[in-house]
Amino acid sequence: MTDFSTGESIEQWRANRGVEPVTPAINLVKADQAALLAHWPFLRKKLLSLTAKFQRKAPNAAMRWVPEQVRFEIMKGLHGNGPVELFLALGADDEIKGYAITSCQMDPFRNVPLDLHVWLLSTWYPKVLESAIDQLVAIAKERGCTALEYTSPFDGWARRGQKLGFQMKFVVWRKEIDG
Repeated sequence: MTDFSTGESIEQWRANRGVEPVTPAINLVKADQAALLAHWPFLRKKLLSLTAKFQRKAPNAAMRWVPEQVRFEIMKGLHGNGPVELFLALGADDEIKGYAITSCQMDPFRNVPLDLHVWLLSTWYPKVLESAIDQLVAIAKERGCTALEYTSPFDGWARRGQKLGFQMKFVVWRKEIDG
């Protein structure tokens, strides 16, 4: 555990440590109903942390879900009634180091898979996404998708996405309507 009592910010600590974190060995595993049930309290807590981060860092990007709605969509997918899937990012020790909740977006006119949309993704160890990106691409290919995409209100994800081979597809400007 790092002690920041010296007044050093996390950014200063990262810059001063001089060592890039080692890319961990990650295995993306599709969660079944038993895994969802077993890990739900942990995942719910992580989803709540994600909503708190959005409220803190991107207050104009209102979250339109609560954890229970996410769980319901995953359960629908497990029963073949929806496209949402949960993948757990497991380290070499089988510890959960992150998750990806995806949805295969279908062409509305041809009814064929288009994009594997990463709806929600969170990791709490360095370089987990970098280690898992090839597996996400393989999952997209398995589902017949032609691309992998995500959306985010955070500027940092634009830079990180570019490093992983993503390109900007479009920008969305939104005006909320009261009433």
